Amino acid sequence: MKYKKILIFLILCLLIVSATLIAYIYLSKANLNEYKENDENKVNQNTNIAENHIVAQNLSNINNTIVQENIVENINVQENDDKKEKNENQEKSHIEEQSSEKEEITQDNEQIALKLVKDEWGEDDSVYYTVDRQVENIYYISVRGKANTQSLMEYEVDIEKKTVEMK
Repeated sequence: MKYKKILIFLILCLLIVSATLIAYIYLSKANLNEYKENDENKVNQNTNIAENHIVAQNLSNINNTIVQENIVENINVQENDDKKEKNENQEKSHIEEQSSEKEEITQDNEQIALKLVKDEWGEDDSVYYTVDRQVENIYYISVRGKANTQSLMEYEVDIEKKTVEMK
């Protein structure tokens, strides 16, 4: 956004300078023609004025070229920054999607492991189940008493094989 403001400012400055130079050159040419018609002695003066205008015009062209090059460079920098930002946003989005997918898979696998242990333990309202740790596709789940949170039994659940073993 900052570069857009600078770019707009530079373009406006360029337009103002260009309009001023065009008006100046147009008026000076009109004055130059009047001098030629009025007096032959003023021809030398007009030649000097014309030379000064050419030098000024050349300087103006050089300045305009520099300004245009700076504008083009600023546009290129801004485009590169926009591309980098877009790529970074795409990478972040992709990473977030992958992370989200892994999280969903992990949560689904956790739920599967908990369900297998609940089925193995049987219906019991006096206990709850906790996932103590996970190593790849193997979950270590504890059955704990609600009254004292003491571990009553530990199970090793392999999600791929759908096996439940007491520890």
